[in-house]
Amino acid sequence: MPIRVLFWNVGDELWSIGSMVQEIKRVDADLVALVEAESYLSTEQEFWKNTFPGYRFQTGKNGFMLLSRLPTTASEYGNFGRMGRYLKINLKADVSQSGASSISEAFVVYLVDINSDILRSRKEALQKLAEEVAQEKENPVLIVGDFNTPGDSVHFNPLRKLCRNSFEQAGEGYNATWPLPLPVLDLDAIWVNSFFQVSSSENRWTWYSDHRPVVADLLLQTTPASGKPAD
Repeated sequence: MPIRVLFWNVGDELWSIGSMVQEIKRVDADLVALVEAESYLSTEQEFWKNTFPGYRFQTGKNGFMLLSRLPTTASEYGNFGRMGRYLKINLKADVSQSGASSISEAFVVYLVDINSDILRSRKEALQKLAEEVAQEKENPVLIVGDFNTPGDSVHFNPLRKLCRNSFEQAGEGYNATWPLPLPVLDLDAIWVNSFFQVSSSENRWTWYSDHRPVVADLLLQTTPASGKPAD
């Protein structure tokens, strides 16, 4: 099943909520994951339900917001000590089989927000994230977030053993995401394990936050690229 994913750090509310909503609608993603959305969370839930019919709307502590066309089966929060936090979400999607049949396949999403503290290393946080993902290695895993760490950092090495950066796999153009209007660092990203094929990846240009929205088109499979069958 093709799945379009949008991740966006909307922390600096440079324009109105209406502008942010317009950008999300333009992308038309199946899964929208936002961090630092505290300034939008005070808006009545009825607004989100009316604005995005067909989506399940979920908010939580730490400024996380999720809009999903796919069924959510469970969610839980975790942290990286002093260096950030994550929301783990279990979702389901229909996966095409041979012929016209399809099955419902569960997959795991980690919505990540790592702190920007310049006095602390991101190494421990990214190591802990890799350890979390390793526990799900038999399942499809999608990681979206603001890592506050450039993509070429050695601190990503443990995660690279398990997952791929979608922009590195299928992106085109300039990959830096922060700070607008002249981004110089690729801090925001979408990562996937081998159960996902990356069809395309794009870092979009907007004026509605100091971070660029990150978009990826993915194909969920029942077997990983290595050919190992899923449990």
